[in-house]
Amino acid sequence: MTSSNVQQYLITSAISLCCGVVDIWEAIRKRGGIQLLISFLGLLSEEHQEYVVWLLALVTEQIDDSKWAITVAGGIPPLVHLLENGSDKARDDASYVLWNLRYHCENIYACVESVEAIPVFLWFLKTGGTKGQEASGKALRKLIRKADAATINQLLALLWGDTPKSKAHKIEVLGHVFTMASHYDLVQKGSDAYKGLRSLVQILNSSNEETQEHAASVLADLFSIHQDICDNLATDEVVHPC
Repeated sequence: MTSSNVQQYLITSAISLCCGVVDIWEAIRKRGGIQLLISFLGLLSEEHQEYVVWLLALVTEQIDDSKWAITVAGGIPPLVHLLENGSDKARDDASYVLWNLRYHCENIYACVESVEAIPVFLWFLKTGGTKGQEASGKALRKLIRKADAATINQLLALLWGDTPKSKAHKIEVLGHVFTMASHYDLVQKGSDAYKGLRSLVQILNSSNEETQEHAASVLADLFSIHQDICDNLATDEVVHPC
């Protein structure tokens, strides 16, 4: 398809959608349109690329069939690639599309995981815009299924390297990771999980009230899930501020 044909397709889809003639699924021509949109991602100018990803974000928000259609069309690798190399807008929308895909079913989750999306989402948790960070945080809370040292340490590096206003999603992801940590790791001084837990508690002393509230909420949820660690930590001088 030539560049002019691509542009004509995008314009026609936009007119149909904006005029309310058809819904988004009809406007992009259903599964066939999804295949075209995915094929466009690596061929278009930045402006058109942003528009394509915006359409994908819109359709995955509304139409469940589109999620599997994107996966079947091979859309996950180029969307992950956009998280690293797209414009700010394309990256934010790509993260939102991937979050929508991941939420749909285990088969799509496996596809997202297979392209090693977790490191990219972690990186985007630091570099993305507000929408992208939120979507990345949500995706990571689904994708991360074990409390390994590498993930904990990377999250801690992100947490302490950011300004207070951008800590919320890192705190929530870190809290999710700790819900999967063992009792031993959480109470064993020197372990990565224990050090991460200490970091969350230290955030309770932050001068930023919103950050404090996020940390307190995450810790409360963690202690409700891991009630077995409360007795061990009750007398700990670091966790005592809880």
